[in-house]
Amino acid sequence: IEAGFPNGEDAWRDYLRRNLNAGTPVDNGASAGKYTVIVKFVVSKDGSLSDIKCENDPGFGMCDEAVRVIKRTKNWIPAVNNGRNVNAYRRQPITFVVED
Repeated sequence: IEAGFPNGEDAWRDYLRRNLNAGTPVDNGASAGKYTVIVKFVVSKDGSLSDIKCENDPGFGMCDEAVRVIKRTKNWIPAVNNGRNVNAYRRQPITFVVED
């Protein structure tokens, strides 16, 4: 069983929408376009997160903003393998859209 955010994927998307500062790239001078940051992290056996980092960084503060928001989450549901909680890697793409 994969690790997951409490109350499922819809709750996770809602959390990201509510808490990410979508204006970060604009505030830092990004030109119009679509920018995707991929954040990789570990959901530990106890549901805590660790090793949170960006696989790519398009700049303009987007990586830092994505990491900041993911670090604020707590108490994930750990992955289960053969009836035991295990550490699991997770990759989360986050897209920022900058319009003219």
